[in-house]
Amino acid sequence: MTSLDAQLAAFKHRAQNQPVLPRAVVKTVQKVDSPLFSPISFPPSPSEVGSTPEPGQPPRKRQKKSPVVYSQPRDTGVGQHLYTQLTYAVDYLKHHSEPISAERIASYLSLPMVSREFITSLQNNSRITYHADTDLYEFRPLHNIRNKSSLLATLANQPTGEGLSIKEIKDGYPNVEDDLTSLEFEEGHILVIRGKKDGLARMVWYNDPKLNVTISEEFKEIYHGLKVPEAGDLPRELEKLGMMPASVDPRTMKKGVAENSKEAKKRRGRRRGKITNTHLVGILRDYTR
Repeated sequence: MTSLDAQLAAFKHRAQNQPVLPRAVVKTVQKVDSPLFSPISFPPSPSEVGSTPEPGQPPRKRQKKSPVVYSQPRDTGVGQHLYTQLTYAVDYLKHHSEPISAERIASYLSLPMVSREFITSLQNNSRITYHADTDLYEFRPLHNIRNKSSLLATLANQPTGEGLSIKEIKDGYPNVEDDLTSLEFEEGHILVIRGKKDGLARMVWYNDPKLNVTISEEFKEIYHGLKVPEAGDLPRELEKLGMMPASVDPRTMKKGVAENSKEAKKRRGRRRGKITNTHLVGILRDYTR
């Protein structure tokens, strides 16, 4: 018999000789309906009071809370600050071409009453015109242009040849783009510069008919008959006529001639001694001449 067989036989012998313990039996105690053994009841929690239905009532459903979005502020109106109210008032007048009363502006701003401070701010605002005779308020644009006739009158009375910006004209004339096409192509009263990419108008000028000069055919023939020298021969031709190229500074040419001349060398002379005050050169007077 091998050693493994001997160990297995010894293990079986020990297992058979182990004592057998009796199984524990749990006895059930019958519930006694006695006030001494009544269970203790605790008051319901606040969360259970609202969710526990009354006897005879159907169970209540829990109300789902609506999600609150915090990405955008709530629209609380035009604001209560005076400067905020003036900003909305100017924008309101800008979209109305006719004068408006202060009561109508206050009604638009949902103000309970028109205060004296608000009236004073309207009258002193630089973008609002106050008509004292009618007690009305009107938007004041950068240019007093509101239609085609006022646009042509403003362009014709320009003191200089400077044009007007379309962006500034739109401040009081929002639909100016609709009238520019007819004024430019159909009637020919204005000159417009447009963007290359979008084709929108940028600047506008008055097309003055007085500047439309008729040139005679004889002058055109003389002008086109003139021959311009080649680019390489142009400086030489200018020198023959006693002129110099525009790329050469006349002051440098005169200075170079004077420095290289014999008279300049004679006046220059020789200086004796060592100059020590070199930082004062150009300030002190030269007595060597």
